[in-house]
Amino acid sequence: MKKAVASLKIEAEGECTDACRSLVRRGIYYACRMISSQKEVEFTGEDFDSIKKVYTIWLVMDAPRGGSNSIRRYEIKEKILHGHGHEDVKNYDLMVAIMVYLGKQKTRHRLLRLLHLIFLDKMKAAEKTKKLKDEYGLVLTPDMEKELTEMGSLAEGIAERARMDGEIKGKESERISSIRNLMKNMKLSAQQAMDVLEIPVADRGRYAALI
Repeated sequence: MKKAVASLKIEAEGECTDACRSLVRRGIYYACRMISSQKEVEFTGEDFDSIKKVYTIWLVMDAPRGGSNSIRRYEIKEKILHGHGHEDVKNYDLMVAIMVYLGKQKTRHRLLRLLHLIFLDKMKAAEKTKKLKDEYGLVLTPDMEKELTEMGSLAEGIAERARMDGEIKGKESERISSIRNLMKNMKLSAQQAMDVLEIPVADRGRYAALI
């Protein structure tokens, strides 16, 4: 039996549902890449029967309220449109993308509670270790405790990056609005409006494309 190939991604998500849809597309894209990268590594030539099934799991921090505390699975299914007969499931069931959306709201789901404790709860590693033992019966080795600390730092870093990205996008939106107002009310060109706002030359091409 072929062994599966798996990957785990940790992402911070904003409040935009379009971004959520984009994240699913990214998950599917990565799964496809994991399949295509097996050629000349896991199999050679035309030996496509040797392709290993792939799993890509995405852990999304701070998901939008409507989609938080949810687990979604995307996979290939067969649908008979006409006639009879079935393909062997092993020949098309080759990739799975799983999106795990965490949120600030409490949940009774055991796995989601566990992931929330590890990645989002703001408590020291020693407290988390005790809680993992008391509530989940998990006893961590010193190496695992070290990794738990690192994962907490990683989650904080991702959250901070998402916050900074949001601030940058907010400032860009304000600048674009100001440029458009100057162009409309003062009858200025885009370049003249950017001169008035003293926008750095290096950034002007990006703003011009967004206007």
